[in-house]
Amino acid sequence: MAQEIAIPYRDGNLWGICNETGKILIEPKFDKLEFDGSSIYDKHDLLISYKNGLKGLLVNGKEILAPNYNFVYASDGFITTSSNENGNTDDVISFDGVSIFKKPIAYIISSGRIVGNYNLYHVMHHDLSESLLVFDNKSKKMIQTLYENYYSISKNGRQTYPENYTFMLKKAKNDDLSSETWDFSKFPFKKTTYNNSVDDEKYYVEQFVRKAKKNRSENYSGGSGNSYGTGYSSGSEEVVEEVGIREGRYDDVVISEPNNSNSERIKAKTISYNYTIKKDKIVLQKTINNVNEKPVVEEIQTNFNPKTSQLKSYYHSKKEDETTINYSNYLIYKNKNKSAIIFPESAQNVIYFDSITPIIREIQDASFKNKEIIFVVGNKNKNGILKFGLYSNVRNLVSKVIYDEIKQTILPSYNQISIFQTKINNKFGFIQADGKTIVMPKYDELKELNSTKYNYEKMIQTKVENQYGLLFSNNNSIIFIEAFSPYQIQDVIKSYPEQSSQILPEQKVMAKRIALLKLKDNAGKFVGYAATNGQLFFKN
Repeated sequence: MAQEIAIPYRDGNLWGICNETGKILIEPKFDKLEFDGSSIYDKHDLLISYKNGLKGLLVNGKEILAPNYNFVYASDGFITTSSNENGNTDDVISFDGVSIFKKPIAYIISSGRIVGNYNLYHVMHHDLSESLLVFDNKSKKMIQTLYENYYSISKNGRQTYPENYTFMLKKAKNDDLSSETWDFSKFPFKKTTYNNSVDDEKYYVEQFVRKAKKNRSENYSGGSGNSYGTGYSSGSEEVVEEVGIREGRYDDVVISEPNNSNSERIKAKTISYNYTIKKDKIVLQKTINNVNEKPVVEEIQTNFNPKTSQLKSYYHSKKEDETTINYSNYLIYKNKNKSAIIFPESAQNVIYFDSITPIIREIQDASFKNKEIIFVVGNKNKNGILKFGLYSNVRNLVSKVIYDEIKQTILPSYNQISIFQTKINNKFGFIQADGKTIVMPKYDELKELNSTKYNYEKMIQTKVENQYGLLFSNNNSIIFIEAFSPYQIQDVIKSYPEQSSQILPEQKVMAKRIALLKLKDNAGKFVGYAATNGQLFFKN
């Protein structure tokens, strides 16, 4: 049986769970449901439930913990909880509901990995005694007790060797302060005669006072901290440069030449074109670079007047067989109130326009090599009204010159092709940079939206006849949601549940996914979720 997608469902002021068809899975009984946002990303398989100011936990739509806790945190396959009922009680519970501790504890003073699969838990009991316990992450069990029910335990601040840990101890209140060192290099862990340099009693007293005044905002690791540790697995993030459509305005765009490997340079020759001004003349310089030969420079005279021309820097490259052809600039040439875009490869094919908007977009191939450069151009119709279209250095006009306005959008490119916003008679639509119409102008209003979770995600909300829809894209697809709801769109989860906590034991990846919308009213208040087919997951 296919697993159902669990979606927060609201009925009036209470929240429950439904599936993607609206079937109720958990009757509304919670004051609030929130995706676990303990990291910068929401974890869609974990929901924190709220009732009367207390918290619980739902996993993939199933209630694991009733809302009886002041603190709930899921990490490393376990749930760390805290409750103030009958005095403070901390616990670490498996997703089967079983505590890792043999008896209730008041506080987890500190915890963290010491070596291999082993974690060390330093806990305080309700009688204020302390214990030091070793937990095996592989068997999911406590496997060794280093100290139990001591008056006080403190980690020595001076650790010379990472596999040797020294602790400052008082077994009973009136005992003298002593120290013992454990060898953590091999299990079972044993005491060793080696001693680190031991801190004085003042340091011990400072730690003791700190524990006595302990509160949850100080020295509390939530079951995954690093107060102890001989073998931290330091996190590392691979920085991935997001490559997409390069864009810019005429004069301020300088794009460096792509780096080719040495083998490519040996095989291929390069031809470079560059407009320049010499003796009040515009000259096209052609430089031919052959392997093991001196560059050959040719100068081609043109008829363009420098006084009515502008040189625009913009790098463009293409490949023909084994030859790489580079262009470093182009001309904007004016003649009798008309303007023309003149590229070196099309200097004999001059097309004039009444307007050239200083916007450039590129169409690139899969290797991000430039194929075309796109401009917004305009001509006046028979009534003298300026209309706009798209022009390419390769295909000339790529769209009809019929639009009252063409402007850039915030949307990311789709298959290296940018998306423009169009306008006719105060109605709005969309067109791709290659001239393909996404939708003819029909919308009353467009509003650019930023994802609340991902800064790189951009969306445009559409409105027609007081109904709202959405358009957004990524490098793989354009997702178009027709206007379907009287509620405005606050955010969208493109492939729900797209974000997993990756901490559940033997977790299976949810194969079925949907686009889930967060809706808000005209005052900006969040009202609930909806599917793109118009299904609302809330009422009243």
